[in-house]
Amino acid sequence: MRGVVFVFSGFMAAGLIVGCTGVESSPTQVLVRTLAPSPDVLTSTLVPTAEVVRVEPVETATSTAATFTSTVEVTATAMPRVTPESTVTAAVPTATMTATALPADTPTPTSSPMPNPIESIQFVDNEDCVEGISHDLLPTIELMIEHRGAAHRVVVEVADDARERQQGLMCREVVPFGTGMFFVFEQPRPLNFWMFNTHEALDIVYLGEDKSVIKALRMEPCPRPDGYEYGEWRSYCSSVASGYGSMDDALYALELPAGWLAQIGIELESLEGVELSW
Repeated sequence: MRGVVFVFSGFMAAGLIVGCTGVESSPTQVLVRTLAPSPDVLTSTLVPTAEVVRVEPVETATSTAATFTSTVEVTATAMPRVTPESTVTAAVPTATMTATALPADTPTPTSSPMPNPIESIQFVDNEDCVEGISHDLLPTIELMIEHRGAAHRVVVEVADDARERQQGLMCREVVPFGTGMFFVFEQPRPLNFWMFNTHEALDIVYLGEDKSVIKALRMEPCPRPDGYEYGEWRSYCSSVASGYGSMDDALYALELPAGWLAQIGIELESLEGVELSW
């Protein structure tokens, strides 16, 4: 079977030529017309839907065989095309915040004060820490150590008279990190400290009248040697402490638990740039 399709302006003509046993049937024309889009569509334009024309079987008078054409169904789906006039609006959820009023008698929350590490200090309980040793803590101040843009707080007891300076940190079971003792003298002079009857290693920082660092070093405990009398023990500790002096004039001395400065990034051998304030 041979088919010829003729296309004209505005419509399409289809000619079917059917051949069978040498007999030709007369051609049947099928017209397919298009539908113009509806003028009622304002915001979108639909793709025209083709009208379906069914071609029924055609039987010729001279042929014993009926020739059937295939029934073709064309379905066009209308697809909206967005025009400039079309506007799409998305709904944006709005967050709602509700404030709850507190009862009038509700206390205002306050930040908890920092614990005072001084309160955890305990004294050694032995015969060398009884007579002549005070178990009272001295008044404290907060001292700030600044280094490379960071400020570190330390709570220190202040020893500013001869009796307090003589005892110092003797007979302490432990000197907690973040605490220490600050010695204040009447006038600048070379200072020398010892570790007699002191049970914890200490780092000492000597300061001049202008609060600048003069010297810093580590001091080790000086336990009583076996068989030493009390006086002999004192003399022994004095000789061991010969290297613990400030050498230059100092007005202040700061004793800290050994290792605390290193923990905050300050080395005893290099205190350049370290500033203390109180």
